[in-house]
Amino acid sequence: DAVRRGWWHLAGLSLANAVVAVLAFYQADYPILFLPILPLTAACFRLGRIGASVSVLLIAIVASASLVAGVGPFAALPAPLAEKAMFLQLYLVVVLLTSLPVAAALTHRELLHARIREREALQRMISDHSDDALLSLDGEGRICFASTAGLRLSGGRELEAQPLSLFFDDDDAPLVED
Repeated sequence: DAVRRGWWHLAGLSLANAVVAVLAFYQADYPILFLPILPLTAACFRLGRIGASVSVLLIAIVASASLVAGVGPFAALPAPLAEKAMFLQLYLVVVLLTSLPVAAALTHRELLHARIREREALQRMISDHSDDALLSLDGEGRICFASTAGLRLSGGRELEAQPLSLFFDDDDAPLVED
């Protein structure tokens, strides 16, 4: 089901990309060559490198078709067709060099988040099955996390946001806080 949903996202974003590219490249009244970057960015965030690659390919096809048809912003350039094609290539290189690093960075971020979730799950499993009281404290010395054994030692009461001195005699509280 996730694969099918991914294909639908790819199809929808590709359609949006193609429509915006047609709007940008088949008119010459307004300088809106930046508009195809919006759905391209959405594709980068949603689909990563695949979305970026497909989007850049669609932009290249639409832009090339408008160049060959002699319409759009390229038709307005007072230059031979070869120079217009060079300008189109420059535009596509800029779009490609903008989108692929963004997509790669987003993919790397997702991998890091997955590793963090795996490590958190492992740490939670270890702490839940440990006979030692494991506590995590914030900068002020208050408990952020307590393992199952820590909860047992406290008599089952909630430990979150409680001071560490809770586990010690009142006479030792100043020493613990120091």
